[in-house]
Amino acid sequence: MRNLRILYTNADGLLNKRQDLKLLINSQSEKPDVIAITELKQKNIHSLHISEFNLDGYNIFTRGSEHSNGRGVLMYVSSNIQVSLVDIPSTFQESLFVMLKGVGLLVILNQLLIDNVYCSSNSTQDNVNELYNLLYYLHCPSMLRRQLSSRSCQHAWITATVSCMVLLMD
Repeated sequence: MRNLRILYTNADGLLNKRQDLKLLINSQSEKPDVIAITELKQKNIHSLHISEFNLDGYNIFTRGSEHSNGRGVLMYVSSNIQVSLVDIPSTFQESLFVMLKGVGLLVILNQLLIDNVYCSSNSTQDNVNELYNLLYYLHCPSMLRRQLSSRSCQHAWITATVSCMVLLMD
């Protein structure tokens, strides 16, 4: 089985960089399965429409692009992968969860939860506290398993704060 290919970038405004993203994807010997993007919106843009970011061969998921505050997060998932949006109970706005099914990372793995989170260095203390609550929830396996109704799920976090990316496998 092949590995899952993930591309991450902090775009600081994707709308004017879509062509660069397409060039990057097309320059790869194998296209990424998942593309996670933070800071979807430029600082002076208040709302965007998801249709502005369509990319051939990918399903698109976004959160925070419709709010006037925040920068937004986005994930593209290859249309060859079965995927669904996962609703995690949290008031933290700039986080996005998707469940990949049938991904061949391990023989026993049939589901993978991926998270793309952005927390600005200018976030309010309340927003940072909500991020801590979200991370605590994710690190508590019994609560997460109840939410996902599955014991055969692995999860990965693609977490970005400002322009720093960490990928954690548990």
